[in-house]
Order: sequence, then structure tokens, then C-alpha cells
Amino acid sequence: STRPRALPTPTRNPGCCRRWSSARFLENCFASIFIIIQSMKTKRVRNPANSIKKQCHHCGNKTLQNLILVQNGTKLFEQIYSEKYFEPYQFLIYKCSTCECPNVYGQFEFYLTNTKRDVERYDLLYPKPPLLPDTVPEKLALLYEEIYHLRHQAPNAFANQIRRGLEFICNHQKASGETLSNKLEDLYNKGKFPGQFKDLGDLIRIVDNMGSHASKNDIDIWTAELLNDFFLIIIEYLYIAPSKVKNLKRLTKQRKKPNN
Repeated sequence: STRPRALPTPTRNPGCCRRWSSARFLENCFASIFIIIQSMKTKRVRNPANSIKKQCHHCGNKTLQNLILVQNGTKLFEQIYSEKYFEPYQFLIYKCSTCECPNVYGQFEFYLTNTKRDVERYDLLYPKPPLLPDTVPEKLALLYEEIYHLRHQAPNAFANQIRRGLEFICNHQKASGETLSNKLEDLYNKGKFPGQFKDLGDLIRIVDNMGSHASKNDIDIWTAELLNDFFLIIIEYLYIAPSKVKNLKRLTKQRKKPNN
């Protein structure tokens, strides 16, 4: 039998070898990065038990959420005088099967059971949940939670629902006037809003006309975001800030060190 012909021995050129090694190293790096990117893009669920059907707080769709990471750590739980107390904390990261954006949940472990994982026992950390504090009237808080995702899905409808929320606020604050603009002006005259809110009624009238009637000036997502911020500022002034001031005074008195 004939022996296979040996390959020619390459000329030993140190510079050439170094360039070849560097090129091979970069080629391997790019190949590894490509494999990682492809694995991140895959929509296949390895363990269906780790998937839940839940609303994504990015795109607003109620769809399959795939668990991609469970991370345990510690977070500050309480501070009593100068002593800080840290407790075990668990993070869950789910990826939306529609927009592929992450929804991050977290909870202290002593609030969790050792049996089946229940994401309803976790708090939504990211993106910021559309939840208003208990100092806000329940009906208003539920309304905002329902319309929050319309900001990007249907900005005109969102503007109309913001108007509905403002009407509720005016009625709850016992504002007088025939129209929403008149009621908002009445609240301003009663000192409920700061000076920058003087033209509040005119602004609402313009936005209301944009959102309710077919025109070339339809509300886009950026205007809807500004309306959302504006609505939250009103809620902050009327319901949240006064409660925070009361709580701050109460906590300041309670946490004073006793005299020795």
C-alpha cells in the first residue's frame, strides 16, 4: 500500500505565524459571539413548566412569558435607628414571546412558599408597574391600571381615557363648573394646583379635541407619554404628596431615640 503523501512543511516565519494565530483567534471569538446571539434569539422553550401566560408590561400583550433567569441575592429590608437588616431576595426574569423584552419580578424569600413558584407573589420591578398607592381612590387607580398600556397601542383612546380620569378627580374633589376645563380652573382657583397649572383647562380642551375628532393632528405616542406624566403630576399633588408629608412627620416622631 502506498503511504499518503505528507503535507509540505510551512516556512517558519514568526511574523506570519503570529498574524495567522491572531486571525484564527478573532475568527473563533466571532463564531462564539454569533452562537451566543443566535441562542438568545431562539424562541424555543426548554422547560414549558417555566413559562406562564401573563401580560407583558412593554408591549401590553397577554402572551407566553418564558423564564430565563432566577437570581438570588440580598436586599435591605428594614432600618431601625442605625441598624440595617438585609434579607434574602429572589429575582425572576421573564422574556416576552411577542416583543422579547424582559419583565423583572422580585420578592423577599420569606414571603414565598417552598412549593410551586407563583409569580403572582412577586412584585413587578421592571418596567415600572402602573400601580398607584393606596392613598389614591381605588376607582381611579383601577382606571389608570386599565388604560396604561393604551399609551403606545392607541394614543387617541388613551387621551380620551385620561379625560375620563380627570373628570373623576374633579368630581371627587367637588369641583364646580359645567365643563371639565371649568372644573379644573375651579380647582386651580381653590389652590389645589401650583401657578404653572393656570392654563390647565385650555390645554385639556385642545388635547380633548385632538383625541376625539378625526384630524391631521392625531395624538402620537410622545404626546401620550406627556399626557401620562401630566396626569401623574396631578395625582401626586392631590393624593400622594399630602400623604407622604403626614407619613414623614409620623416616622420622624416614632424613630427619635429615647432619652437615656
